Amino acid sequence: MAYLLAGPDVAADDVNQLLYTALAALADAATVAPTGSTSSTSYVSSLTTSGATPAVTLTSRGSYAWVSIGVTCASSDASLRGHYTSVAISGDTTTAANDAWAVRISATNAGIGLGGFRTIRMPITPGTNTYTVQHRMNAALGGTGTFTAVDLTVFAP
Repeated sequence: MAYLLAGPDVAADDVNQLLYTALAALADAATVAPTGSTSSTSYVSSLTTSGATPAVTLTSRGSYAWVSIGVTCASSDASLRGHYTSVAISGDTTTAANDAWAVRISATNAGIGLGGFRTIRMPITPGTNTYTVQHRMNAALGGTGTFTAVDLTVFAP
């Protein structure tokens, strides 16, 4: 099956705008600067002093979502600490935050801000799903991690 996307009556710019609009309807993003901390070794969506937790709700027909997580964080002291930021899915899909797709950052000096970014392809059940950012600290290292900026982008066709 072939489709004509451009021709004498259809400009390439019109086709590009149509595709951009169609794809934008399938994606959403949330960016917050939570400036909160946690010493939890299990994933939590709430930080000690945070306002909003980044979350995106989309309705999809496909069986996969592409999820991008970006995070900036700092350690509470000068020893090596492991910061983990992951995403959980609720709704028609139930998936807990997991280290397998987490952004992992270690800060070696107190207060130094480090950032990380990761994009993953996650299996989902078609329907309405909410993607929520969650954080934790490395259980073996302990300590408190401060998360200063979080970005979540989801594309779920």
